Amino acid sequence: GQLQNTSMATTPNTQNHPPPFFYAGDLVVGEGVVLNGTLEVPNKAMVSGAINGDLKVHSLAVGITGKIEGKVVCQIADIAGHVKDDLRVNELLIIRAGSIISGNIYYQEIEIEKGAKIAGQLSML
Repeated sequence: GQLQNTSMATTPNTQNHPPPFFYAGDLVVGEGVVLNGTLEVPNKAMVSGAINGDLKVHSLAVGITGKIEGKVVCQIADIAGHVKDDLRVNELLIIRAGSIISGNIYYQEIEIEKGAKIAGQLSML
């Protein structure tokens, strides 16, 4: 039993340390955080705070408390919060119940949950 114990001690316990929630190229805007300016994010943007400015990102997730005021260009978007201004999604756009989007929306594929509010024009790319 002694050998097993020492090897256990030197082996890092991965169970208590999950992989990081975000990786290189990601942007996490926490609740209460306000970003102003033009943003370019190569990977994912998870927005629970506010972005005032244009955003170019690969995949975008806007949480319930998230708000973006500016033009957004992305491949994939999953929106539960507010987006005010043009939204261009080159692949899939998911609009969750409770979200509010005002502005022109360009998309390839779209999924809209009951209860989403859209004020603006929907155009397929």
